[in-house]
Amino acid sequence: MTCTVHGQKHTGGLQQQKGAISGTESWIVRSDDPFNDREPQVLAALGVSEGDLHPDAFYGNRGVTCRGVMPNRDGERHLGLWVVNLNWGNGAESKQEKERRLIPNPLERPPTIEGIIVRETKPALKDSEDRAYENTAGDPLEMTEEVERDQIRVRANLPIVPAWYGALRRTKNKDPIYISDPIRAVFPEGTVRFIPMGFSNQRTENDIEFVEVNFVLDTNLDGWDLEIANKGFNMLRTADDRSTKEPITVKGMPIQQAHWLNPSGLLTTTPTYIERKPFAEADYDPIQEILDRA
Repeated sequence: MTCTVHGQKHTGGLQQQKGAISGTESWIVRSDDPFNDREPQVLAALGVSEGDLHPDAFYGNRGVTCRGVMPNRDGERHLGLWVVNLNWGNGAESKQEKERRLIPNPLERPPTIEGIIVRETKPALKDSEDRAYENTAGDPLEMTEEVERDQIRVRANLPIVPAWYGALRRTKNKDPIYISDPIRAVFPEGTVRFIPMGFSNQRTENDIEFVEVNFVLDTNLDGWDLEIANKGFNMLRTADDRSTKEPITVKGMPIQQAHWLNPSGLLTTTPTYIERKPFAEADYDPIQEILDRA
């Protein structure tokens, strides 16, 4: 089997900032035995290993060394094409570079976890004393409130894209979720929903194949069940055991604001609410296993 370097892909190249030089070069390597080629043969053709000085004297004389070698298959496997990304630099070692050096197996590296605060405005149904927003005549008021919640963004290396990655879409946790560093929080059952955010192509590092999966854990300490004001412009009228829907009118004219309805669809002055459960409960054990690796 023979692997041949076919040239360099156009990239941003190496850049100099505040005296430090860093950047990534991408090289195309082609194998004549695409179903049996492996990372060692591909890297041998390129002839660059981590720690090597840059072959260009301009960079080599300035201490620019290879900080990372990442070979990845490019396109269909039968083409035998690989793209090898070489990270170069002469500045301080980054956290990611140090992690790759200390943990050569990409599947053993801890996931990356980041917490952010999301702010949004939503209709306000009740005040802090659980009273409905109404004027003194009992008409509903259009009120909004700003709410905050935490989103936890997770990036992890896995052998393949797991089946649960798609199956957990539009679900919420049926058991508490514990998130260690850097969040250090426990989220009760029913307060976390899973949002898949995409995954990488298959990658190879140190002859180990993996994919990088990304997802968001969207939290809501009030729970994800909805409580909707039972209001409307129509009401139900029952006669002869049959119910028909008819517009609500005042002095023969259609109403301009929605009125409260009772559970039977009739007019009422007492606020009532409809509960909806948009997310099914699911077992989040696979997610907890990833979080426990942090």
